[in-house]
Formats: sequence, structure tokens, C-alpha cells
Amino acid sequence: MGTRVLRMSSFGSRIIFGSILFLALVMGWSVPGFAEVSLPPPPTRFIVDEPQVLKAQTTRALNQLFSAHESVAGDQIIFAIFKSLQGQDPVDWTNRVFKAWKIGHKGKDNGVLLAIYWDDRKSRLEVGYGLEPVLTDFQSKRILSQVVRPALQRGDPDGALLGAAQELLEVIQSPLLQDGQFQAILRGEGHLVSKTSQRGFQGPGGLLFVLFLWVLLIGLIRLFSKGGPPRSGWGGGGFGGGGYRGGGSDWGGDWGGSSDGGGGFSGGGGASGGGGASGGGGASGDW
Repeated sequence: MGTRVLRMSSFGSRIIFGSILFLALVMGWSVPGFAEVSLPPPPTRFIVDEPQVLKAQTTRALNQLFSAHESVAGDQIIFAIFKSLQGQDPVDWTNRVFKAWKIGHKGKDNGVLLAIYWDDRKSRLEVGYGLEPVLTDFQSKRILSQVVRPALQRGDPDGALLGAAQELLEVIQSPLLQDGQFQAILRGEGHLVSKTSQRGFQGPGGLLFVLFLWVLLIGLIRLFSKGGPPRSGWGGGGFGGGGYRGGGSDWGGDWGGSSDGGGGFSGGGGASGGGGASGGGGASGDW
């Protein structure tokens, strides 16, 4: 009798253990963030629009802009709108995507990734090592907060990406703005070109530079009017931007690339230029 009870107890324990294992597997498959989330494959063009929120002419214009810029300047820029983060953190995930896609060219690491997570209302601008001295954390945050965010709050994703492209190309001093290609490409796709894109300075970044020149001019006038430099000299801080950071992330779900207009990527490393080195420089935002 004792042996029979022992066998029944052992059999019951196996059933309980099997049930627990089965539930654990089911939870792993169904709960976002519990199971491993796969990285999206590298795109074949410069614009990715998974939720299909952009107009076709916007996608064509941006693809043409970034293809032309890469041809003349070498920098590789990708704008990607993902449907959601699926429970992942935007900063670490965007950095992982940046590295996996090898954005930028090998040895130069001159890549930029603007990632927008549509359902989560999050954004991230990831910058490669090679462009960090120019496209600083401060400039990245300014583009997200003063250009991308207001347009998305108005329900205008096309304006958000076109405005971000204009600001970004101005910050890195793209030849497209100097030779008129930027304006020509946008007009060719039926977009109105802002007059500010043809000015030497634009937005807060330009105003800060003008203010800096004005202060410098006043300082020089005082210096020479007194016949020499002041004893105290020039000292103190300067303009700086904090490192805008967020969390880290992974990606899952189907991948939806865009097939409208523009050129594809050049160089090695899958569909990219073989770069992908980034130390987390850039900025994060929401709307």
C-alpha cells in the first residue's frame, strides 16, 4: 500500500512539473519582453515606414536627398518609423539597430539613424562616432524637441521627417543646401521649400551663433579700446549640451520597408556602408 501511494505521489509530481513547464513556455511566447526579440533586417533604402504613415512623395524625396548627400559627402543617413517598441527600451534598441545595420562607412563611422516608434510615441536620434563632434547631443535634442515633436503632435509625420532632414543637413553642412539640390529635389516631389533652408542661420542653433559673434565683437571692441587685454582675462564655461539618454531596446514583429524612389545603400556590410560604431551619442524624445 505504501509503495502504491509513493508511485502515485511521484506520478502527480511529474504532472505538476510538466504543467508548470508548459505554462512557462506559453508565457515566454506570449508576453512581450519575456521572449527574445529579433533585430530587423537591414533596409535596402534610406527610408523605412513600417506603419505606412508617410506620403509616397515624402518617401521619394527623402530617399533622393540622402542618396545624393551620401554621394557627395559620404555620410549615411537613415530615417526609420517602426510600428512599436514591443516593450523594449528606445535607446539601447536603437543603438543595437544602428550597429546591426552598420550605418555609416567603415573607418569613418559617419552614420545617423532617426528612429520613430509610432505606437509608443517615442523617438531617438543615434549618431555615429564620426559625426558626434558636429551633430552633438545638444543639436540632436534640439532637432527632436523643436522640429520632430511639434510636427508629430500636429499629426504631420511628413513635416516631421522633412523638417528633421533639413535641420540635420544644415547642421552637418551638406553640399546639397549650398548647390541648390536640396530645394530642387523637394520641389520636384511637390514640396514647398522653406525660406529658412536658404539662409545662413536658422533656428536656435543659428541664433546662438549670432549671439556668440555679437558678444565676441563687443569683447574685441573693449579689448582694443583699453589698449590691451583685461587683467582677469576670458574665463568660464561655454555652450554645452548634456548627454540625452534613455533606455535600451530590442525589436520584434514584421518588417516593412519602403520601396518608393531614391537610391539604395552603397558599400559593404549587408545593405549599409560597413560602419555602425556609436557610443550612444544623440538624443531621445517623445510627443
